[in-house]
Amino acid sequence: MRLGLRSGFGLMAITCAAIAACEVDTGQLPGTGPRPVAVKSEAPAANASPVTGLTAAPSASATPRDNVAGGIEKDDTAPTPPPAVTVTPTPGTPTPTPTGIPKLAPTPEPVATRTPSPVVESVVIAPNYLELYQPAPDGSFLAAFPATASLVATVRFQGGATASAVTWSVSDGNAATASAGIVRILSGTTADRVTVYAVADADNATRGSATIDIKRKSQVGLEIK
Repeated sequence: MRLGLRSGFGLMAITCAAIAACEVDTGQLPGTGPRPVAVKSEAPAANASPVTGLTAAPSASATPRDNVAGGIEKDDTAPTPPPAVTVTPTPGTPTPTPTGIPKLAPTPEPVATRTPSPVVESVVIAPNYLELYQPAPDGSFLAAFPATASLVATVRFQGGATASAVTWSVSDGNAATASAGIVRILSGTTADRVTVYAVADADNATRGSATIDIKRKSQVGLEIK
């Protein structure tokens, strides 16, 4: 009985294997008609024509699309940009540097500021009157009968300032001389009077004067005394 079951199962397995082989090769079971085959419909491509269903060729500017493996397919028809050109500047001729000394502008000369000269008011000689005696022919004289005298000149300016710088002179050079304030009567004079002048050096114009009377004594009179 067991042997019969094992034989039956073995036969059944062989039969199933044969049926499976028939389905693979013919696509149908024994004793049946053709088995319908399922057709998978695919979505039209993005650039397919709606009328004919044909796919348009990609343009030169087409963007990369997914390939079969799911990656990015590079479009080999895109134009290759030209290589960048690097321009190396050629050094020019350097500008020569002047070696000479730069010419400086002339310095203007300073403008001299002139200080106004003080205004002389007067020249005063003291004393302004004297009596002197004619000396002896050799120029000698007695102390009682002086032939020389000392005068002082004072220059007065506006505002009260004073000075003593003057130039001395006389009205008659044959009667007397005057220098640095010293007046001397000459022995050979015949004049009875002479005027002494003092001119201020500050303006060479303003002057003062003093009068000198010339006296004479006889030799006899001098001896008696």
